[in-house]
Amino acid sequence: MQISSLEQPLCVHCLKNDPYFDHVYAAFSYQPPIIQFIQGLKFSKKFIYGRALAQLMLKNYLANQPSNSSLPDLIIPVPLHPSRQKIRGFNQALELALPIAKAIQRPIDYKSLYRKKATQAQAQQHHKDRYTNLKNAFASNSRFDGRHLLLIDDVLTSGQTVNELAKTAKQSGAKRVDILCAARAG
Repeated sequence: MQISSLEQPLCVHCLKNDPYFDHVYAAFSYQPPIIQFIQGLKFSKKFIYGRALAQLMLKNYLANQPSNSSLPDLIIPVPLHPSRQKIRGFNQALELALPIAKAIQRPIDYKSLYRKKATQAQAQQHHKDRYTNLKNAFASNSRFDGRHLLLIDDVLTSGQTVNELAKTAKQSGAKRVDILCAARAG
């Protein structure tokens, strides 16, 4: 696994256990003013913040692409459980993914991977409980045979959410799974 644009080392868990995803692109560290932009999108429906974050995420992603790397075949926003999406009214990862997919002219898929388990918010979990909280939380109703996927999320904390999602994608045939997020915490 490689991390682009942030000079943060891998966490102890990642050093001991190879993650299922291949590369992480994080535009920012989770600190002000980025926190306010992410929270404004997520909790106050300030969609203009999402569009601005998406532009910055895309700029970071394109600038940090290895020279031999190609663009993804498919863009997948990290899914919310239907009960959480109903409460929030939207999926912030989808709001970030839509302008990115449009800009690089790649299809977006928000139905093939889904959250089958309603979990507690990862931010409310102790680091050691995050794995258990998300174990088997995702499922797939499609095959991704040989495809390169780009998973989009707002914040990467422990990486357990995207790791479980990448695991599900690879079990469904994905060859490569990269992560693009607005910010990395930790």
